[in-house]
Amino acid sequence: MDLGLTQVSVARQLGVDQWSLVNWEKDRTYPTVRSLPAVWNFLGRCLEPDGEGAGDRLRSLRRGLSFSQEAFAAKIGVDPSTVWRWERGRGHCPEPDTLGSLARQG
Repeated sequence: MDLGLTQVSVARQLGVDQWSLVNWEKDRTYPTVRSLPAVWNFLGRCLEPDGEGAGDRLRSLRRGLSFSQEAFAAKIGVDPSTVWRWERGRGHCPEPDTLGSLARQG
C-alpha cells in the first residue's frame, strides 16, 4: 500500500497469482522455495515471519518439500553443514540467488 501497488501488480511482479499473495498476507500459506527469491528481492530482505527466524522458516520449507538436509543442500549446491547452520541461525539467511538455483532446477 505504501508504494501504491495493487495485489494484482505485486503478484504479477512475483510471478504468482493474486490469491497466493492474499493467502500469504493472511498467514494462511507461505511462499514456496520457488517464490522466495522473488519475494526477497521485492522486499529487499530475507522474509522472517513474526516469531520465526529465517532458519525456522527454511527448515519448514525444506521439510515441506520432503527433503533431508543433505538432499536439499545437494539440490541448491551447498554443503549440508551450511544448511545445518542456516537452520540453526548460525550464519546469514540464504541469498535469493542460492535458493533461486533450486527454483531453476526444481
